[in-house]
Amino acid sequence: MNASTLDLLTSMSRRKAPTERLTEALPSGETLEWITLRAGSFQAVLCSHGARLLAWQGQDGFNVVVGPQSTAEILADQGAMGVTVGRVCNRIRDAAFDIPGVGRFALPKNDGSHHLHGGPGGFHTRFWETGELIVEADSAQVSFHLESLPGDQAYPGHVKAEVIYTLKADGQLLIQCRAQVITGISPLNMTHHAYWNLGFHDQTVLEHVLQSPCDRYQETDASSIPTGELKRVEATLYDFREARSLGPNLPQAKDPKAPNGYDSFLLRPDFQPTLRSYPLSRLAYVRDPRSQRSLELWTDQAGFQLYTGNYLDRPFFPQQAFCLEASAPIDAVNQPDLPSILVQAGESIEQLSLYRLHVPRCSASVSS
Repeated sequence: MNASTLDLLTSMSRRKAPTERLTEALPSGETLEWITLRAGSFQAVLCSHGARLLAWQGQDGFNVVVGPQSTAEILADQGAMGVTVGRVCNRIRDAAFDIPGVGRFALPKNDGSHHLHGGPGGFHTRFWETGELIVEADSAQVSFHLESLPGDQAYPGHVKAEVIYTLKADGQLLIQCRAQVITGISPLNMTHHAYWNLGFHDQTVLEHVLQSPCDRYQETDASSIPTGELKRVEATLYDFREARSLGPNLPQAKDPKAPNGYDSFLLRPDFQPTLRSYPLSRLAYVRDPRSQRSLELWTDQAGFQLYTGNYLDRPFFPQQAFCLEASAPIDAVNQPDLPSILVQAGESIEQLSLYRLHVPRCSASVSS
């Protein structure tokens, strides 16, 4: 589509249907599906490439998602913006892991000598099959489905994955990532990777204020790989137990060639090295003091990756947005003191991220 996502939102908002489903045939032979969900005064736009969230707005009409705005930008995206990430999100040290009794598996290296976000052809790069649209009185839902065969990005095991987006009239967006191993064995650790800006898309998010109960974080080396140490947040830049802005005291990159900023996994206060899932809890509350919009992250995962968009590049810019990527800890497949993410044939995982958007009642529509 030549129109931007925001143009699409504007045109679709004139219609009263709670959902919209459009298809676009691409020169590659693939079909890109665009889905609009509506519930109450909230509206979200998604697409089948990467099972991706493109836009989300409340009654003030402001899109809090930063990301591609056209088909060309979606296909050219290198930042995993708004996508579903898998089989394993974040980084795997040296792009390799062992499965006891089976062997060692070498994965594609797409982050220096490491493996990032499932590889260069990971779930975020794929065209997912769009499932049924389900509309209730106060919610709208759509699912996306993907099959990952043995050897996909050099991972073992046959996996079927699903992500379900549910938009609710009270400002909740539920994102359920599910995956089942059909045959073999595979590591699985998915996440949702939206970039958020609650105020003005032409400005950084460094004035956004974050509050999080997380009391530990994964220490990392110069290449952002965990050292194996879980550090207390006291007296560090990772302590957000009392609300404070994301800037100006950004963590300094250990690699002089890397940009400064947050790219850190924060652990929930009830984290235990034997647990894979937890009670649904609020792990992050972010507020923009200028617009007064705020966003909450509730999840059943061990924690979340706080990322301030340090590597964003044209047409975007560094620190234009932040990510709250709920998942199991980084490189858990290589960390014996962390919960195992290896899943056997016949077993499955389910990971829930619930985002709640608050829009001031008197907020005027603001262009992004």
